[in-house]
Amino acid sequence: MSIRLFRAQEMAVAMGPAAYPEPGVLLARLARLVGESVPAEGASGDAFLQRLAGRLGLQTYDLFLVADAPIPDHALLFDESARLHIVRLIERALRLSASGRGRLREHVRSLPRHTDALAPRKERSWESYPPGYGSLLMRMLELRNMNWTLAVKARYLTYGGMVLSASTIGAVARCVRPLDIDTINGFAAILGVPASVIACLMGMPDTVATYRPPEEIVETARLLWDVRQLTERQMGQVSALAQELCHEGDGG
Repeated sequence: MSIRLFRAQEMAVAMGPAAYPEPGVLLARLARLVGESVPAEGASGDAFLQRLAGRLGLQTYDLFLVADAPIPDHALLFDESARLHIVRLIERALRLSASGRGRLREHVRSLPRHTDALAPRKERSWESYPPGYGSLLMRMLELRNMNWTLAVKARYLTYGGMVLSASTIGAVARCVRPLDIDTINGFAAILGVPASVIACLMGMPDTVATYRPPEEIVETARLLWDVRQLTERQMGQVSALAQELCHEGDGG
Protein backbone atom coordinates (compact mmCIF):
# COMPACT_ATOMS: atom_id res chain seq x y z
CA MET A 1 0.00 0.00 0.00
CA SER A 2 1.39 3.41 -0.94
CA ILE A 3 2.09 6.09 1.65
CA ARG A 4 -0.31 8.39 -0.19
CA LEU A 5 -3.17 5.88 0.00
CA PHE A 6 -2.50 5.16 3.65
CA ARG A 7 -2.47 8.87 4.50
CA ALA A 8 -5.79 9.22 2.70
CA GLN A 9 -7.21 6.44 4.85
CA GLU A 10 -5.84 8.18 7.94
CA MET A 11 -7.75 11.30 6.97
CA ALA A 12 -10.88 9.27 6.24
CA VAL A 13 -10.92 7.95 9.78
CA ALA A 14 -9.77 11.17 11.44
CA MET A 15 -11.47 11.14 14.73
CA GLY A 16 -14.01 13.91 14.65
CA PRO A 17 -17.44 12.91 16.00
CA ALA A 18 -19.00 13.16 12.52
CA ALA A 19 -16.70 10.40 11.24
CA TYR A 20 -17.55 8.00 14.05
CA PRO A 21 -20.09 5.34 13.04
CA GLU A 22 -23.04 3.96 14.95
CA PRO A 23 -22.34 1.02 17.31
CA GLY A 24 -24.00 -1.46 14.95
CA VAL A 25 -21.55 -0.55 12.19
CA LEU A 26 -18.56 -0.99 14.51
CA LEU A 27 -19.76 -4.37 15.73
CA ALA A 28 -20.50 -5.55 12.20
CA ARG A 29 -16.94 -4.69 11.18
CA LEU A 30 -15.51 -6.73 14.04
CA ALA A 31 -17.89 -9.62 13.39
CA ARG A 32 -16.83 -9.81 9.75
CA LEU A 33 -13.17 -9.92 10.77
CA VAL A 34 -13.68 -13.24 12.59
CA GLY A 35 -16.43 -14.65 10.36
CA GLU A 36 -19.24 -14.05 12.84
CA SER A 37 -22.80 -13.22 11.87
CA VAL A 38 -24.57 -10.39 13.64
CA PRO A 39 -27.75 -11.78 15.23
CA ALA A 40 -30.99 -10.80 13.55
CA GLU A 41 -32.31 -9.45 16.82
CA GLY A 42 -29.43 -7.01 17.08
CA ALA A 43 -25.76 -6.87 17.92
CA SER A 44 -25.96 -5.78 21.53
CA GLY A 45 -26.95 -9.07 23.17
CA ASP A 46 -24.63 -10.09 26.01
CA ALA A 47 -24.09 -13.62 24.66
CA PHE A 48 -23.11 -12.31 21.23
CA LEU A 49 -20.74 -9.71 22.70
CA GLN A 50 -19.11 -12.31 24.93
CA ARG A 51 -18.58 -14.72 22.04
CA LEU A 52 -17.27 -12.00 19.73
CA ALA A 53 -14.93 -10.64 22.38
CA GLY A 54 -13.45 -14.09 22.92
CA ARG A 55 -12.75 -14.54 19.22
CA LEU A 56 -11.15 -11.10 18.94
CA GLY A 57 -9.03 -11.44 22.08
CA LEU A 58 -10.81 -8.55 23.79
CA GLN A 59 -12.76 -8.56 27.04
CA THR A 60 -16.55 -8.62 26.97
CA TYR A 61 -16.79 -5.20 28.61
CA ASP A 62 -14.55 -3.79 25.88
CA LEU A 63 -17.30 -4.69 23.44
CA PHE A 64 -19.91 -3.20 25.76
CA LEU A 65 -18.08 0.07 25.11
CA VAL A 66 -18.12 -0.55 21.36
CA ALA A 67 -21.84 -1.34 21.52
CA ASP A 68 -22.51 1.68 23.75
CA ALA A 69 -24.16 -0.73 26.19
CA PRO A 70 -24.31 0.00 29.93
CA ILE A 71 -21.54 -1.65 31.94
CA PRO A 72 -22.65 -2.99 35.35
CA ASP A 73 -21.77 -0.69 38.23
CA HIS A 74 -19.75 -3.39 39.99
CA ALA A 75 -17.40 -3.59 37.01
CA LEU A 76 -16.59 0.10 37.31
CA LEU A 77 -15.18 -0.01 40.83
CA PHE A 78 -11.45 0.50 41.36
CA ASP A 79 -8.76 1.37 43.86
CA GLU A 80 -6.97 4.14 41.99
CA SER A 81 -4.00 3.97 44.36
CA ALA A 82 -3.37 0.43 43.04
CA ARG A 83 -2.13 2.07 39.85
CA LEU A 84 1.15 2.74 41.61
CA HIS A 85 2.12 -0.91 41.06
CA ILE A 86 1.02 -1.38 37.43
CA VAL A 87 4.26 -0.36 35.73
CA ARG A 88 6.43 -2.48 38.00
CA LEU A 89 4.06 -5.43 37.57
CA ILE A 90 4.30 -5.17 33.77
CA GLU A 91 8.10 -5.04 33.94
CA ARG A 92 8.26 -8.12 36.15
CA ALA A 93 5.60 -10.10 34.28
CA LEU A 94 7.51 -9.63 31.02
CA ARG A 95 10.63 -11.09 32.65
CA LEU A 96 8.81 -14.27 33.65
CA SER A 97 8.55 -17.46 31.67
CA ALA A 98 5.14 -18.56 30.40
CA SER A 99 4.81 -20.89 33.38
CA GLY A 100 5.75 -18.08 35.75
CA ARG A 101 3.09 -15.81 34.31
CA GLY A 102 0.64 -18.68 34.57
CA ARG A 103 1.45 -19.14 38.26
CA LEU A 104 1.08 -15.41 38.80
CA ARG A 105 -2.33 -15.27 37.12
CA GLU A 106 -3.50 -18.32 39.04
CA HIS A 107 -2.57 -16.57 42.28
CA VAL A 108 -4.36 -13.39 41.22
CA ARG A 109 -7.55 -15.28 40.38
CA SER A 110 -7.49 -16.86 43.84
CA LEU A 111 -7.48 -13.51 45.63
CA PRO A 112 -10.69 -12.19 47.23
CA ARG A 113 -12.26 -9.09 45.72
CA HIS A 114 -12.67 -6.44 48.40
CA THR A 115 -15.41 -4.44 46.71
CA ASP A 116 -15.98 -2.45 49.91
CA ALA A 117 -12.51 -0.94 49.41
CA LEU A 118 -13.21 0.05 45.80
CA ALA A 119 -14.99 3.12 44.47
CA PRO A 120 -16.41 4.36 41.17
CA ARG A 121 -13.71 5.83 39.00
CA LYS A 122 -13.43 9.62 39.32
CA GLU A 123 -13.65 11.23 35.91
CA ARG A 124 -11.49 14.32 35.67
CA SER A 125 -12.63 17.33 33.69
CA TRP A 126 -10.04 16.63 30.98
CA GLU A 127 -11.38 13.09 30.57
CA SER A 128 -14.68 14.16 29.04
CA TYR A 129 -14.28 12.85 25.50
CA PRO A 130 -16.38 13.07 22.35
CA PRO A 131 -17.35 9.81 20.62
CA GLY A 132 -14.43 8.55 18.56
CA TYR A 133 -11.93 5.77 18.05
CA GLY A 134 -9.34 7.31 20.33
CA SER A 135 -11.78 7.86 23.17
CA LEU A 136 -13.09 4.32 22.75
CA LEU A 137 -9.61 2.84 23.12
CA MET A 138 -8.83 5.06 26.10
CA ARG A 139 -12.06 3.96 27.78
CA MET A 140 -10.89 0.37 27.33
CA LEU A 141 -7.70 1.22 29.18
CA GLU A 142 -9.72 2.94 31.90
CA LEU A 143 -11.51 -0.39 32.42
CA ARG A 144 -8.03 -1.65 33.33
CA ASN A 145 -7.61 1.13 35.94
CA MET A 146 -5.25 3.07 33.67
CA ASN A 147 -4.91 6.77 32.88
CA TRP A 148 -2.98 8.74 30.26
CA THR A 149 0.36 8.47 32.05
CA LEU A 150 0.02 4.75 32.58
CA ALA A 151 -1.02 4.31 28.96
CA VAL A 152 2.26 5.93 27.89
CA LYS A 153 4.37 3.75 30.19
CA ALA A 154 2.49 0.53 29.40
CA ARG A 155 2.80 1.24 25.68
CA TYR A 156 6.56 1.74 25.96
CA LEU A 157 7.06 -1.45 27.99
CA THR A 158 4.89 -3.65 25.80
CA TYR A 159 5.47 -2.16 22.36
CA GLY A 160 8.36 0.29 22.45
CA GLY A 161 8.62 2.62 19.51
CA MET A 162 8.64 6.38 19.82
CA VAL A 163 8.15 7.60 23.38
CA LEU A 164 4.88 9.52 23.61
CA SER A 165 3.80 12.06 26.19
CA ALA A 166 0.70 11.82 28.34
CA SER A 167 -0.65 14.89 26.53
CA THR A 168 -0.31 13.03 23.22
CA ILE A 169 -2.38 10.15 24.56
CA GLY A 170 -4.84 12.74 25.83
CA ALA A 171 -5.06 14.29 22.37
CA VAL A 172 -5.83 10.86 20.92
CA ALA A 173 -8.48 10.29 23.59
CA ARG A 174 -10.02 13.71 22.90
CA CYS A 175 -10.12 12.84 19.19
CA VAL A 176 -7.95 15.76 18.10
CA ARG A 177 -4.99 13.58 17.07
CA PRO A 178 -5.53 10.81 14.49
CA LEU A 179 -4.56 7.24 15.22
CA ASP A 180 -1.59 6.39 13.03
CA ILE A 181 -0.20 2.87 12.67
CA ASP A 182 2.34 3.30 15.46
CA THR A 183 -0.35 4.45 17.88
CA ILE A 184 -2.67 1.63 16.81
CA ASN A 185 0.13 -0.88 17.43
CA GLY A 186 0.74 0.57 20.89
CA PHE A 187 -2.89 0.21 21.92
CA ALA A 188 -2.94 -3.30 20.46
CA ALA A 189 0.04 -4.26 22.62
CA ILE A 190 -1.52 -2.95 25.83
CA LEU A 191 -4.80 -4.73 25.04
CA GLY A 192 -3.01 -7.87 23.86
CA VAL A 193 -4.78 -8.12 20.49
CA PRO A 194 -3.62 -8.05 16.87
CA ALA A 195 -3.46 -4.52 15.50
CA SER A 196 -5.78 -5.69 12.72
CA VAL A 197 -8.61 -5.76 15.27
CA ILE A 198 -8.26 -2.03 15.89
CA ALA A 199 -7.72 -1.27 12.21
CA CYS A 200 -10.85 -3.22 11.31
CA LEU A 201 -12.82 -1.40 14.00
CA MET A 202 -11.76 1.85 12.32
CA GLY A 203 -12.87 0.63 8.90
CA MET A 204 -9.32 0.17 7.60
CA PRO A 205 -8.26 -2.96 5.69
CA ASP A 206 -6.83 -5.54 8.08
CA THR A 207 -3.79 -5.76 5.79
CA VAL A 208 -2.81 -2.20 6.82
CA ALA A 209 -2.00 -3.21 10.39
CA THR A 210 0.04 -6.40 10.56
CA TYR A 211 1.52 -6.17 14.06
CA ARG A 212 0.70 -9.10 16.36
CA PRO A 213 1.85 -8.87 19.99
CA PRO A 214 4.08 -11.79 21.01
CA GLU A 215 2.67 -14.28 23.49
CA GLU A 216 4.36 -12.75 26.53
CA ILE A 217 2.69 -9.42 25.72
CA VAL A 218 -0.70 -11.10 25.26
CA GLU A 219 -0.34 -12.91 28.60
CA THR A 220 0.70 -9.72 30.35
CA ALA A 221 -2.33 -7.92 28.89
CA ARG A 222 -4.55 -10.63 30.35
CA LEU A 223 -2.83 -10.20 33.69
CA LEU A 224 -3.61 -6.48 33.59
CA TRP A 225 -7.28 -7.36 33.23
CA ASP A 226 -7.09 -9.88 36.08
CA VAL A 227 -5.66 -7.31 38.52
CA ARG A 228 -7.81 -4.35 37.54
CA GLN A 229 -10.02 -4.51 40.65
CA LEU A 230 -7.40 -5.40 43.23
CA THR A 231 -6.64 -3.07 46.10
CA GLU A 232 -3.36 -1.21 46.43
CA ARG A 233 -2.21 -3.67 49.08
CA GLN A 234 -3.09 -6.67 46.95
CA MET A 235 -1.33 -5.18 43.93
CA GLY A 236 1.79 -4.67 46.00
CA GLN A 237 1.69 -8.32 47.04
CA VAL A 238 1.18 -9.50 43.45
CA SER A 239 4.08 -7.39 42.23
CA ALA A 240 6.27 -8.76 45.03
CA LEU A 241 5.29 -12.31 44.06
CA ALA A 242 6.24 -11.58 40.45
CA GLN A 243 9.66 -10.51 41.67
CA GLU A 244 10.02 -13.68 43.75
CA LEU A 245 9.13 -15.84 40.75
CA CYS A 246 11.81 -14.09 38.74
CA HIS A 247 14.39 -14.89 41.43
CA GLU A 248 13.21 -18.49 41.66
CA GLY A 249 14.12 -19.11 38.06
CA ASP A 250 10.73 -18.49 36.43
CA GLY A 251 12.17 -15.45 34.78
CA GLY A 252 12.68 -15.64 31.03
